[in-house]
Amino acid sequence: MVDHIVQQSNHHRENRFLDEQDSGFGDSTPKATTLEKPLTRSIVEVTLEKGWTSRLGIQLMDDPSSEPPICCVVKGIVPHTIAASDGRIKEGFKLLSVNDIALEGKPSKEVIDYIRKFKGKMKMKFLTP
Repeated sequence: MVDHIVQQSNHHRENRFLDEQDSGFGDSTPKATTLEKPLTRSIVEVTLEKGWTSRLGIQLMDDPSSEPPICCVVKGIVPHTIAASDGRIKEGFKLLSVNDIALEGKPSKEVIDYIRKFKGKMKMKFLTP
């Protein structure tokens, strides 16, 4: 099987591939298939103000995928917290850094302990799924 990119739309990007299979029998016409998941990911930067008694509200877990970068993943957002009120952080985002400190390869327990120590402005960078 040989894969070839055959079409890109100007209005939105759509990846199509040709599957060529020549078994020597029957129809060996290339068939077009469409990928269901978009291949574009982006970095989202969110700065939030965390007070002494306020709760950030991000639930983190270890990255269940083997897809780089290996970072903690947002498992959920706790209602009535800073993150929930802001609304920009979503489940599935990978946490890349906090206040320019890289967190790649760190276990979620270590990252959570690190975040709990912060008060004031927190600049977080996430990779979207």
